[in-house]
Amino acid sequence: MAMDMSKLGQGVMIAEEQRDKKRHDGFMADLFRGRANFELFASCQNFETADEKREGEKMLAKLRHFLMTEVDPQNVEDTDRISNRAMEWLCEEGFFGLKIPVEYGGKNLSQSDYMRLMSLTASYCGALVALLSASNSIGLGWPLKGYGTDEQKKKYLPKVASSPSGFSFTESGAGSDPANMETVAVRIKDESGVVTGYHITGKKWWMTNGAKNDSECVSPLICLIVKTVDKPEEIHEKGYKPCFSAFIIPTNSEGLSWERCQFEGLRGMYNSEITYNNVHVPKEQLVGEKEGLGFKIAMEALNTGRLAVAGSCAAISRQCLLIGKWWGNERRQWGKQIGKHEAVGSGMLAPGLANSFAMEAMCWYATYRVDHKLDARMEAAACKVYASERGWKIVDDLMQMRGGRGYETAKSLENRGEPPIPTEAIHRNFRPNRIFEGSSEILSQWIIREGIDEYKKRGEVFLEKGQWLKKFGAALGFGWDLFRLTFRRKTDTQIHTRTLKRHLDYVDGMARKLAKTVIWSSAKYRAKLPHKQLLFMRLANIATELYAMTAACFYANDLNMVDALKQNPNKHRFIHLADYYCAEARLRIAGWFKEIGRNNDDQARKVAEDLLKNTYDDWLKKDIISLVDQLGLEKSKSDREAYLASEKFEKDVEDSIKKGYEQTKDNQKDL
Repeated sequence: MAMDMSKLGQGVMIAEEQRDKKRHDGFMADLFRGRANFELFASCQNFETADEKREGEKMLAKLRHFLMTEVDPQNVEDTDRISNRAMEWLCEEGFFGLKIPVEYGGKNLSQSDYMRLMSLTASYCGALVALLSASNSIGLGWPLKGYGTDEQKKKYLPKVASSPSGFSFTESGAGSDPANMETVAVRIKDESGVVTGYHITGKKWWMTNGAKNDSECVSPLICLIVKTVDKPEEIHEKGYKPCFSAFIIPTNSEGLSWERCQFEGLRGMYNSEITYNNVHVPKEQLVGEKEGLGFKIAMEALNTGRLAVAGSCAAISRQCLLIGKWWGNERRQWGKQIGKHEAVGSGMLAPGLANSFAMEAMCWYATYRVDHKLDARMEAAACKVYASERGWKIVDDLMQMRGGRGYETAKSLENRGEPPIPTEAIHRNFRPNRIFEGSSEILSQWIIREGIDEYKKRGEVFLEKGQWLKKFGAALGFGWDLFRLTFRRKTDTQIHTRTLKRHLDYVDGMARKLAKTVIWSSAKYRAKLPHKQLLFMRLANIATELYAMTAACFYANDLNMVDALKQNPNKHRFIHLADYYCAEARLRIAGWFKEIGRNNDDQARKVAEDLLKNTYDDWLKKDIISLVDQLGLEKSKSDREAYLASEKFEKDVEDSIKKGYEQTKDNQKDL
């Protein structure tokens, strides 16, 4: 497989250079090798000791009582803030140090217990889970725990464990593309040339747990990722090679200023724009006291945060299904309950329940791997994409089921004597999960990039001149791959339920087909392969769906055994649910494979290019007031600012109004 990444821009090259090059292990990685490794699921067992389990249950009960007695989600919506009382309680009880070792004042909970706490919080208050998960996953705790010096851990981790911490990475022009980052830490050197500190200048967007008010931040400490340089202009010089570093920044540092951002949902979330104006930082605040770790730390922190997002999405999905089930029984239309109408019951509730079950099963497996310190990078990404995308469908279906009541606020409903179901708040608050910790589109590309890594390394020889012997060897290797993938291998699923075993046999066959499709696609597109993003998304969807099917089967098998021990009268309920999920998943997988061979991608690309070239502007602007024109957005930044401040802007607005008036008169004449 030959993939030339150099034409995809400096940001991709940075990601390539600094990506974690450790070989991927786990179920997702094996799928791309053409193998469904069911043994990995069969070995999943909870490893917690009795004391660890007791501590997790104790914190869960404590948090549940606190949420129900001290937190009013409607008040958070109304005031756009989390109360001081809630903040103090969370600090006192150690909820900002859930994964920090006990010796530094943390709780050192397993990933499983941490996920349960985040799920409980997410089901009740969106802003609160944003506060807690950001601090525990992408705050300062993980960078210090993983990379900090002993002195840094002793000095800062107790503070991090007892208060919120923030994360500062994104900029106006640098989201998923770090090459555009412009915030810099300029080295300060003594007479002998030894670095003693840094001066940081720049502006960051959406810092987590930021501005509480004009003079105070929610977080006393934040983790900042910037480029380290000898001089600011260095980042614009030809041939510059970025060096990203992570810094511990106290928010009371001189030269810091911030402004809180306002969002569509998640009211009570404190994400902010923060400005660094020549902020002095001693070398002791460089994480690990070593430059160049910043990008790696950021990517690893985001990876740990993805499972928290997935678990939260799964919890909110179950909340929505409970509301949907109640409303499906409560609301009657055309002579029967709406849940008994096929469009609602079979079209919304049944797939929602099956997808929610698959979400939890996927998180169950990925969490197990994290707790056992096994590689879960690809599983975490797949869980996040799957749970946020399928969860959004469940949330949107609830909005549709509730109709006008769904779009009305809970407060307004309560004022009219209706149950205060906050569907519109859930709808607003859930939406950013498809963006947080890597958008679905970016993560889908990442899953494929990592999944085909071994093929890529072998195929890079085809981009070199000469090397005919190596090319011949690589070609033989790919030929052998295709040959071995032709034959079915015997697998032991350790599941004896015929229904589930049938689906797992299908997964094994599709894993081989997935690997063959990757090899054939690389041969077909060669150097153009990295640009085939829609192909990558289909492949990622297939791999993720195979993972979901397998997780659902093994999870159902385990829960079925629990039901049998408890003599549950609804025996085999989870077997039936997993069977339905897998039957639906097989239809989706068949569709994606079909689209790989037969699609309209070229036509779509032509239409998109025409749109971007203004080909359709006259039609798009017909009978509307174009905000793009009104704000001068298609001009350069300097021209736009000058235009908005000019008399011409005012005249253009007047002309637009006049033109609209004349058009209206002409339309009236035509009528």
